[in-house]
Amino acid sequence: MHSMCYIHIREKGPALIKGYDVNRPSPVHQHSRIMAPALTMVLIAALAGCSESSKPPVVPDPGPPEGRQVGPSSWLVPGGPLAWSAATNEILATGRVQAVPPSDVDALQAIDAATGSYRVVDEDAHRLGLSASGADVFFGMTFGPPDPAGHQVVRRSLVDGSRQTWTDGVRFVVSPHDSLLAVMTLPWDFGEDALTVHRLADDAVVATLPVAVPLAFSPDGTRLLMRDNNPSTPNHRVLTIADLGVEALPLGLPAWNLALEPLRWDDRGVLVVHADGPDTTVVSIRNVTTGSDNVLVQVVGGLAGLTTAWSPDGRYATVFTSRPVPVSGQDYPGREISAWILDSITMDAWVVATTRDTKPGRYAQDYAGVFAPDGASFAWEAGGTLYVVPVARDD
Repeated sequence: MHSMCYIHIREKGPALIKGYDVNRPSPVHQHSRIMAPALTMVLIAALAGCSESSKPPVVPDPGPPEGRQVGPSSWLVPGGPLAWSAATNEILATGRVQAVPPSDVDALQAIDAATGSYRVVDEDAHRLGLSASGADVFFGMTFGPPDPAGHQVVRRSLVDGSRQTWTDGVRFVVSPHDSLLAVMTLPWDFGEDALTVHRLADDAVVATLPVAVPLAFSPDGTRLLMRDNNPSTPNHRVLTIADLGVEALPLGLPAWNLALEPLRWDDRGVLVVHADGPDTTVVSIRNVTTGSDNVLVQVVGGLAGLTTAWSPDGRYATVFTSRPVPVSGQDYPGREISAWILDSITMDAWVVATTRDTKPGRYAQDYAGVFAPDGASFAWEAGGTLYVVPVARDD
């Protein structure tokens, strides 16, 4: 195995550190490629003299993932976000069934947060959502051959197992008081792509618009925040359901910033966690309504996940970050994964859980977490196992 030598290059200003590549060239690496030839010769000479002692120290392994383990180990290969039902105190997840029973089939699975008991709730599922009471779970399904494949949005009771479906549904969001369901439909055989809003009491369609991704209802359920289905043109708009009036809603973010979904809409306005691009060192919370923006997390050389989660009362959000760390015995870095709590009231942030991933292939966007119904605890998945940690800052 070839040893890796780290050279510290000092110029005017802070030290520049050249090490392993972090997914794509950073400004540091770009700078190193255009340095003067004389400095390049100094580097070559220095590299020739490298020894084992010039390696950076290996960061100690933090040990097992933090938190109280819930249920069996390695029970899930997650395929999306988590949900936590207040009605049954179960943590819900979608993905491949791993442990009980072992299978390669994707399913909607539930594990009791208190006892760890496990059950498979339904078939192939993705994009979880819960009713306000937590008694009903909403999820998307894909069925049939891969090309073409059918889609459905399903509402299933966690209490009695009753089931309702909306054909061709792909993306969805439920209003705060369970009165409305917005569904993005993509028919595979006939019909036009659309965004439809259904009244759940009688399944009547109260609005039909050109296709868009539903994101969040207003607190009173009369308006719907949505964005264009084309990810290259993420225009955000608001639908006023009563008169079908649609108006633009600029997020006010720099063009390179990425809005992490889901967005939150409450009495304070529309809140969005955003990151400085997909390969990020900066995570912020922006109130789109007031225009305020607060930087909460900065991770040097790190990445941030592409999704977030909000506590039921809207005070806390969470985001996962990863940063490369040397691993003893291998010539490529591992990743230190951290779960951050973002306090949207005090605009503070802290890490509640950390784990180490020494294998290639999983990054911050592949991790998922969810807040307990009372907002006091946070469940997260690491290595296919669920752990629960307190949200409060450990001072």
